[in-house]
Amino acid sequence: MQQHNYSLRVFFEHTDAGGVVYHANYLNFCEQARTEWLRSFGISQQKLKEELKLGFVVIHADCQWRVAAKLDDLLIVQTQIEKITPVRIIFKQQIFRENSQKNILLFETLLEVACVEFAESNKIIPKKIPRDLVEKFQK
Repeated sequence: MQQHNYSLRVFFEHTDAGGVVYHANYLNFCEQARTEWLRSFGISQQKLKEELKLGFVVIHADCQWRVAAKLDDLLIVQTQIEKITPVRIIFKQQIFRENSQKNILLFETLLEVACVEFAESNKIIPKKIPRDLVEKFQK
């Protein structure tokens, strides 16, 4: 399955007083990249929720921080599917600092999301990923 790249710049709001990216922001960057990955298939999370009452929730993340990102760094978040099951997707996501010589790996995660239905009773119910979405993702 193909890889999706998402670029972003580290702003002051992403860092601590020393100009180093706060550890939780790496997961935020990955979330942004997965949202843009969905958009690359013409899928809006808002429409998915409104029209199908479906969404994806993170249920597990295995993370490794390798090198700190810093203020003004240009980052590339690479997203690819490792595995799809009827209700879950496992993503491999890596964050690199863009470098003219060779991009530097800063962070990586294997992240598992589950497809859920947002029921009117405010319960979140596991749901099969619609077949047309699975087919799009597997192309």
